[in-house]
Amino acid sequence: QSPSLITWITAQLRKFSVDKWKLQPEVEGLTRQESLQYVTVLLETLRNLLFQSWKVFHTHDGRDLLEGLMDTRQGALAHLLTALWVPMVDKADFEGKDTPAALEVLHSVMAVLYELLIVTSELYADNSAAAVNRQKQVMTQMLGGTDKGHLGRRMGKLIMAMKHVMMKMAHGALRSITLHHYAYVLLHLCQTPGPMLDVIREHHAEDVKFIFPQFAKPRPLAPGETLHPVDSKICSNFTALLRCVISDPNSTPSDA
Repeated sequence: QSPSLITWITAQLRKFSVDKWKLQPEVEGLTRQESLQYVTVLLETLRNLLFQSWKVFHTHDGRDLLEGLMDTRQGALAHLLTALWVPMVDKADFEGKDTPAALEVLHSVMAVLYELLIVTSELYADNSAAAVNRQKQVMTQMLGGTDKGHLGRRMGKLIMAMKHVMMKMAHGALRSITLHHYAYVLLHLCQTPGPMLDVIREHHAEDVKFIFPQFAKPRPLAPGETLHPVDSKICSNFTALLRCVISDPNSTPSDA
C-alpha cells in the first residue's frame, strides 16, 4: 500500500543488475551469491505486499490507489515492472555454484508478476473498451516492451527456469505453486497482442511440442489420491497455453 516502499525496492533491484557485476567483483558490499539472495528477499517482500494488499485494492478507494500505482508515467508499480525485466541473472549464473540462487530469483520474479496479474485482472474485469485497453497496456508493461530480441533473451531464462521446476523439483506443494505461477503468467502474456507468441513459436518450439503437453494432463495418481486443485489449474493453463501457441491465440485464460 506504500508507493515509497515499492519505489525503494525498485531502486534496490536496479542496483543489482548484471551490468553492474561486469564492472566489479562486489556490488553494495555483497558478493554475487549474497546479492542473488538479497534480490530474492526483495522480490518475496513485494509478493507478500501485493498479496496482503488484495483486500485493500478490492475496495473503491483501493482501486483508485492501484490505478495510480499503475500509471505509466509516475506509478510506482509501473516503474517496478520495468525493473523486474532488468537482467538480474546471467547465463553464467546457471553454470556454477550460484545456480540455485539464480533460479530462486527467476521463480520470485514470476511470483510477483503472478500477483500483479491477479490484482490487475480483477481491476479491469468489466470488459468495457477502456478496461480492455488498460489491461493491454499493463500486459505490455509486463512484457517489458516489444523488442523481440530483448524479449527472446528474457523468455529464454524464464523457460529454462520453468523446465528446471518441471524436471528437477520434487513433487509437492512448492513445485505445484511455482509451476502454476509460470503457466498462468506465460498464458496471459501469450494472449496479449504483441511479440510474445512469435518468440515462443520461434525459439521454444521443441518445448511446446514435447515438454508442455506432459503438463497439460494430470500426472498418474496413487490409489486413493486425488488431484490437488492447483495441479488441476496447472493442467488447464498448460492446455490453454498449448492451444494459444499452436493454433488459437484468442483462447480464454483459466481462473487463478
